[in-house]
Amino acid sequence: MRTRQLNNTFAPLVCLLLCLAGAWSAYGQTPTEKQDIDVLRINTELVQSPVMVFDKQGHFVDGLQREQFELLVDGRPQPITFFDRVTAGTAAETVKLEAARKGGTKIQAAALGSKGSVYGRTLIFFVDDFHLSSESISRVRASLLRFIDASLGQNDRALLTSASGNLGFLQQLTDNKEVLYGAAEKLRSKYAEVLDDERPPMATYQALSIQRNDSEVLKYYVEIYFADYVQNMFKSPPPQGGKNAGAIAQAQGEQGRRIAEIHVRARARNIINHYTSITASSFAALRYLMSDTLELSGSKLIFVISDGFYLNRNVPGESQKLNEVTSAALRAGAVIYSIQASGLGSQYPDAKTDLRQGHNMPMNLPRSGNDQELQAPLYTLAVDTGGRAFFNSNSIDAGIKQALAETSEYYLIAWRPNGAEQAAESFKEIQVRVKDRPELTVRVHKGYLTAAAKNVASAKSGNAESPPAANAAGVAVGQKAVDEKLSATLSKSNPISELPTSLSARFSDVADQGEQISVATEISTSELFAAAADRQTRVIDLLGVVLNDNGKSVASFKGQLNAGAPAAANSVISQTTDLKVKPGLYQVRVVARDQKSGLTGSAFQWVTVPDLTQKRLALSSLFVGDRKRAEASDPRVPLSINHHFTPDSRIRFFASIYNAARGSEAGAKPDVSIQTRIFRDDQTVFTGPVVRAATEGVDDLTRLPYAAEISLRTLKPGRYLLELTATDNVAKTSSSQRLRFVVD
Repeated sequence: MRTRQLNNTFAPLVCLLLCLAGAWSAYGQTPTEKQDIDVLRINTELVQSPVMVFDKQGHFVDGLQREQFELLVDGRPQPITFFDRVTAGTAAETVKLEAARKGGTKIQAAALGSKGSVYGRTLIFFVDDFHLSSESISRVRASLLRFIDASLGQNDRALLTSASGNLGFLQQLTDNKEVLYGAAEKLRSKYAEVLDDERPPMATYQALSIQRNDSEVLKYYVEIYFADYVQNMFKSPPPQGGKNAGAIAQAQGEQGRRIAEIHVRARARNIINHYTSITASSFAALRYLMSDTLELSGSKLIFVISDGFYLNRNVPGESQKLNEVTSAALRAGAVIYSIQASGLGSQYPDAKTDLRQGHNMPMNLPRSGNDQELQAPLYTLAVDTGGRAFFNSNSIDAGIKQALAETSEYYLIAWRPNGAEQAAESFKEIQVRVKDRPELTVRVHKGYLTAAAKNVASAKSGNAESPPAANAAGVAVGQKAVDEKLSATLSKSNPISELPTSLSARFSDVADQGEQISVATEISTSELFAAAADRQTRVIDLLGVVLNDNGKSVASFKGQLNAGAPAAANSVISQTTDLKVKPGLYQVRVVARDQKSGLTGSAFQWVTVPDLTQKRLALSSLFVGDRKRAEASDPRVPLSINHHFTPDSRIRFFASIYNAARGSEAGAKPDVSIQTRIFRDDQTVFTGPVVRAATEGVDDLTRLPYAAEISLRTLKPGRYLLELTATDNVAKTSSSQRLRFVVD
């Protein structure tokens, strides 16, 4: 292992980073514990809701003002504290959501700039694999792969998650398409039919019908069971004289049918209990997902994809689960769109159906299930969160596309609930109307659960702590606790931002060394010295780990960085650690913690290390710096870790080209064309000329270096994507690398 602090630079025509990995400890992905996920607890913060308004043609109605809206909570008018129009996925959205939460009425223009996250929309796909057939899961997988490949926007992040959790470590919010591809490919149906081998078969809806005392359904199964099994129990010679034969036969028949009914009801109960436990698992996963999205900024669009499922309303609290999920969605700023993956179907049996035909079988007997009851929970999840449900369609892609279009614009309203009304747990109904416009359709969260506000001190990871105690020898004994705290922070689902921490993980291959990942960590120290009198040197603990796509630790490092009083408002300290790895898909995680204040920051990044032994064209990661920060006499350029630049920057970037082919003739050299493009919002804003990678003076032609420089003076503030594409003109193959950056 080798680390470098404060001086991260690179020269344009050499490989930059060399490494040897060290080990720290094994890392395991553990669930992040959440509290109060079932109930929306309101203290001083406002309740905020996205509101979508559509005309009769389904178009978003723009230009509405605050005074045109009427807000009702439990039927009573409620003053609107905050109002604004929002475009989803923009830099301004997060600022407006924060302003609405805190009750601000004005947003400074500076706050709407591009600083902060380089991401836009958050898209979450919850695949209910417990209630998806094998055929449906195949359609879902194909649709998701098409979406990732062609429709995931430049600024979007997506999360693929399943009810069963079988996607494992790949079940993370990311913009990395390789991760999303891997998650989609792992989707499998977990649908488990009840182990019931009796005939005729009894589906879940038929069992529910029996539980609800549907006499026709019950009679059908009782008669079949009686005829097949019970009737033979009462076959005996008629009594002497035969006077009471009819009465005895009738009594035996009634007794036999009671036995058959007891059996049929027990059979139905077993089926329902099994099905209810599976549905409970789906709800638990969905509720956990909602709680986990609370930490994410901006609005969230959640797709619940399922064949549908039944709610056993005879079970206490079963219907309450829907309110818990929709309330959590409001708290998380999430809108749900439900998609029934089974598409068009028929309620009539096919040739494979094992249902007996006979004069005693009612024609309206529920067979494979009831579409409306299957769809009802999906409909409630969507409509009660301000979304829509898509049923009876064979196009999952169309539903996703329509949902993205409908949620791209919305009005954000917020209000302050009456504290006295929160004294007891209850469900508050929300209604929003546009005055004097009855023809408009308004979509909004339908309500939320409340509970008495509790004065609970939430233990943030950044709370100040007492200095570690010392043992008899005067040696601090708190380092183990510090390591455990850092490790726990690494296992959280989402990065922590208390201590601003940036990460740049880059792959490269070095002659005689092999493939490696260079992990550059940057920590902003300005907030640590907020008090004028606070000028003492601060010690920051740093911990990092490299995980493979199964979540297993393959390399790790730890250390300490010293931060002196900042000379400028944006002072930072940084460190680079080089780690040797094998080919594969990895996630790098780092966490930093100030020993004095306890403030913590973390950052995650995925990186792919190709298998160069396959002799296919490949590129190293892009290493980027700002030349204006370099000394005039120094050819090296400081490496940018946070990838934020100013309009007057001249960014210099470097990459290595591996395994370029050569012609068959003697002395042939590689022929590789390079082109650079810059995108904003999926639109090309810069296209560089096609140039040839230089081979003159390069000793190792299996590692062709390439460097270039671009002025950013023509780019407006915002989020951008730099793409470098290398084309092997001999092998007729190409390879690309991309890097996100922000112009402030």
